[in-house]
Amino acid sequence: FFAGLWALMGFPITHVVTNDTLVSEFICKICFQLVEHPSYTQCTHVFCASCFNDWYMQTPRCPTCNKDLGMREVGELKHANPLAWRLLSRVQCKCPVENCGWQGDYSELSSHLTNSESHTKASVAAASKASVHAQADALKEQGNRQFEQRAFRDALKLYTKAISIAPDVATYYGNRAAAWFMLDAFRECIADCQQAVLLDKGYAKGYVRMAKAMCALGQFDKAAQELEKAKGLQPANQELVEEHGRVVILQQQLEQALGAYHAEDFGRARTLFGSMMQNTTAALVTIWAARTEVRVGICDRALRLTLQVIKGDPQNAEAYAVRGIALFLSKDFDQSIKHSTEALRLDPDLNEAARSLKKTRKVQTAFKTAQQKVNVREFEEALELFTEAITLAEAPPHAPLSALMHAERGACYLRLERYQECLEDCGIAVYAEDDYRDAWLTKVTALHKLGRNADALEDMETLMRCHGSDTKVQHYYEKAKFEVRKEKRTDYYEVLGVHRLASELEIKQAYKQLALEWHPDKHTESEEKRAKAEEKFKMMGEALEILTDQFKRQLYDEGYDKEAIEERVKAAQKAARETKPQGHHHH
Repeated sequence: FFAGLWALMGFPITHVVTNDTLVSEFICKICFQLVEHPSYTQCTHVFCASCFNDWYMQTPRCPTCNKDLGMREVGELKHANPLAWRLLSRVQCKCPVENCGWQGDYSELSSHLTNSESHTKASVAAASKASVHAQADALKEQGNRQFEQRAFRDALKLYTKAISIAPDVATYYGNRAAAWFMLDAFRECIADCQQAVLLDKGYAKGYVRMAKAMCALGQFDKAAQELEKAKGLQPANQELVEEHGRVVILQQQLEQALGAYHAEDFGRARTLFGSMMQNTTAALVTIWAARTEVRVGICDRALRLTLQVIKGDPQNAEAYAVRGIALFLSKDFDQSIKHSTEALRLDPDLNEAARSLKKTRKVQTAFKTAQQKVNVREFEEALELFTEAITLAEAPPHAPLSALMHAERGACYLRLERYQECLEDCGIAVYAEDDYRDAWLTKVTALHKLGRNADALEDMETLMRCHGSDTKVQHYYEKAKFEVRKEKRTDYYEVLGVHRLASELEIKQAYKQLALEWHPDKHTESEEKRAKAEEKFKMMGEALEILTDQFKRQLYDEGYDKEAIEERVKAAQKAARETKPQGHHHH
């Protein structure tokens, strides 16, 4: 089964001149031909790379000794065993092309086959038509072998030589088109497919391959038209019918996705473009998907998608333009300007890049000037400039730039004691980036200023979940807890009816008067009244204890409640006990 499946992958053993005994270790045990692009296993066996990869996908064991193999246990023969590589290179072989007398080292065969001076139209001019086609077929077969080994550029050269000898054979153009396609040269692929179907209108593979290349360029309408034409010629061809159906679905999805985008229904547009990307790698679709991500402020994904396109096609101006916008919304003004400028270099008429460049420069100027105003404490001027930058930027709510600018303006509002506006801006900032530490801390400060200490503590508990190890966050968290406890503590001055600057004597006198009034023995009319008097009397005692002790009163005035005061008194007493006085030594 496997021998039949991979019969064409290696170099035909019939064209090897060197003694069989000397080349036996270089015979692929999968295709039973001389190895091409050899792989070498740790168990010292050699196979064609393509043969082994296909085998390994089905059976992850050595085809020769049946040993279990990991992919790390397989490498290129050239690097894994240089001596064996040199021996293989010196194996003598004949050119597989009919009527060619070349013979030489196996390592020189590829150079000979692809050499521009061998197997040319001039060299076979005197040969019969049958002989010419035989030589062209031999070159095509060698191209197929290189294609199977994923050596697409070598395959391309061999198909081109076959075409130069016999330019009237559709399959040669079709095969070269396949090589172009694997090299992402889709326009060249389309040109070869067009020539192939011109020579043979019944060449279904030519139409299918042409449609695939057109789809890769995002030309779904043209692909559907070509396949419709082909179906008219071969209505029973299932491959054409299936490919036409696939292309029509892509065509419809693109129309729907673009319609949703232009209607500003970006959620639906994201879904549709995402679905398309599962079925096509067309740069057009990828760029539109990135545009959609930008419009909702999901910049990380937009950056990944545009980079993917640029790696495949460094001349794609639209990819640079969309990436420039994503970088702008990611707060990277300098890189945004750089990418927009590159987009305009590639396509000076690209309005998308020109608008983005102009906007980025304006926003950058306003924002940086605002920051400078903050540094010199000119907060009113800074506020106006931040507002200008926010208005110019038109950043989506989820964009990092929206978070940054609203957080900065929120801090400005805080300085100007405009706490409600501060809360609104900080809310926008943390909506865009829910772990934006500084925005949370500014918001918490504003809440404290408004006396909303419980809300501040709730926010700090949220922030602690993602920034719990941050010392600044810990400090704000402790402060929020302190303010809440302070807010809930008993007002001992009010309990005794004295002002906060009352002397110890005044406090004691106030206590005596109230004690006479609130002693539980004087409130025996009912259990309820006695319980109320007992509670009041207890609070008066706590107030007297704390307000007549200098250390405890100081802590109370700083905001500590009874529990916290007791903790600090115990700590102070423990520290005093552990501090041993230094005595004098007598000799």
